[in-house]
Amino acid sequence: MQRKIEKHLVFWGFALAAAILAFAGWESYRNTVRFSEASEWQRHTYEVLSNIKALLAGLVDAETGQRGYLLTGEEPYLDPYRTAIKTINQRIGTLRSLTSDNPNQQRRIQGLEPLVAEKLAELQVTVDLRKKEGPVSAHKVVLEGSGKRLMDQIRALLSQMENEEEALLRARSEKTNQSVTRSMRAVLGRTLLSISLLGLSFVLLTRELSERKKAQGALEKSEKWFSSTLSSIGDAVIATDMNGAVSFINPVAQSLTGWSLEDARGKSMDLVFDIVNKETRRPVENPVKKVFREGKVVGLADHTILLSKSGKEFDIEDSAAPILTNTGEAFGVVLVFWDITEKKLAEDETSRQKDLMQLILASITDGVVMADTNGKFLLFNAAAERFIGIGATDATPDRWSQQYGTFRPDGVTAFPANELPLVRAMRGENVDAVELFIRNANVPDGRLLSIAGRPLRSQDGTLQGGVVAIHDITLQKSAEETLIRAKEEAERTSKFKDQFLSTMSHDLRTPLNAVLGFSDLLADERYGPLNEKQRRYIDHIHTGGKHLLTLISDILDLSKIEAGRMELALENLLVQGAFAEVFGVMQPLADKKSQVLSTNVEGRLVVRADATRFKQVLTNLLGNAVKFTPNADFWPTS
Repeated sequence: MQRKIEKHLVFWGFALAAAILAFAGWESYRNTVRFSEASEWQRHTYEVLSNIKALLAGLVDAETGQRGYLLTGEEPYLDPYRTAIKTINQRIGTLRSLTSDNPNQQRRIQGLEPLVAEKLAELQVTVDLRKKEGPVSAHKVVLEGSGKRLMDQIRALLSQMENEEEALLRARSEKTNQSVTRSMRAVLGRTLLSISLLGLSFVLLTRELSERKKAQGALEKSEKWFSSTLSSIGDAVIATDMNGAVSFINPVAQSLTGWSLEDARGKSMDLVFDIVNKETRRPVENPVKKVFREGKVVGLADHTILLSKSGKEFDIEDSAAPILTNTGEAFGVVLVFWDITEKKLAEDETSRQKDLMQLILASITDGVVMADTNGKFLLFNAAAERFIGIGATDATPDRWSQQYGTFRPDGVTAFPANELPLVRAMRGENVDAVELFIRNANVPDGRLLSIAGRPLRSQDGTLQGGVVAIHDITLQKSAEETLIRAKEEAERTSKFKDQFLSTMSHDLRTPLNAVLGFSDLLADERYGPLNEKQRRYIDHIHTGGKHLLTLISDILDLSKIEAGRMELALENLLVQGAFAEVFGVMQPLADKKSQVLSTNVEGRLVVRADATRFKQVLTNLLGNAVKFTPNADFWPTS
């Protein structure tokens, strides 16, 4: 009978070890599949990064070819430009396809496409200008800087895409490494566990024979143990004897540990209740051993996880207590524990979301302030404290206006506390673009703020408080006031100029009309006959006076030019006649410097122009020539 029992125990020990090895193989296969999937994602990420770099290189090649052509005008420099143009749109399409699973990248590609199209259009415009109008026109477009701004925006978007893909690559590489580590750990753990089971199979044989001898003495102890265990069941329960071997495990504990009562009975507590530190992954002292050592109720430290036989992991809390007889003699330990995995996940997610929100609100440039319905500040970010000069305080809402120094935009009238944007939002009102002036000890010069607010409500619509966004518009308002003053000053200056031109025109026309009138009288020989030289001088006086009168009228036309109302009276003008009239005016100046003026103009040459403006141009050119030519020089004009 003894040999038969031994044979059965050894057989089941080997069978259990084989089952564990089979499970380890299946787990290894699953980890291999995960490794293959992670590797495929790594390859996908490398392909996305390659296309991003290729797209940027294509744009750089296009810009390089364009610059080479603009500098040299030689067609071969356009070869890299044309090659890049053909591949750029294809690259963008490939990127859109490869990142179809990534909404962030898709949004960046949507922003990238119009920038690339605009950049290519800018390159084409400069190339066309170089072909049609020459390098000066093309270079002028380049120097405007629009192409560089577009390229900077494209580089920024591509850099964002590349950074996100590199972050994904790191995460996927880590996942691959984890798959390999997990696979190795599973194989090693299951192998060691199988070896342990084989050893335990032999130990169980000896223990079974020993336990049979102690059955009578254990009966009384078992009754007490049963009573203590039943009174302790509320969650997962495991009981052990004084050797630390499992003697009872309830259904909840079986589901968490992965051990059935039959498999766990008599096994070491370290084997059935396998616990490690969640952060370091190092084994944690079994609480049963601690009870044996200290003889009192003990509990687990935080961050302890249970490694189930099935490979699952559970965050747990527990307590262990000794099982005592009526005489106070200990004959085992009862361990009660419960699964807090979901609780931990919820706490971790809540903590992560809170940290993320705090980080976002601390980094944005606008101020954000949040308070509950009682006026207790829930959030007061750094930007808000910088704008207002004072951070969160314990003051009640009715004292906020005085506490923070709030005024109407005029900077004098105090802002009523019950009308403050945050107070209104706390009452459930929507507030938009309320201007508020802040002045206190920390902001002595004052600051003008624009504030928008919204009420905070729970999912069922219950009012929870209010939140406001604060924007500093001090510089903006100052710039607007400066522009208004400049506009008013320009209008006043223009008015003074018009008055000056009108007065000057009147004062100059009066004596000039007298000169023209008397020259007409002399030309009509009402005061006696004139010789040829006198008549020529009178004609010069009359022509010069008329030209001066025209110039005075032109001065008045300046206001028309500035207003965009200047009109040209175009006509077919005989060039020879215009030259003759201008020469008649300039001849006395040339005679004074002993200069000779001559013309060489085709008799029928006609130009389409405004007669007055054309003569004015000729007069300016010829006047400068006479003025800056040394005496007694010959000045031919053709």
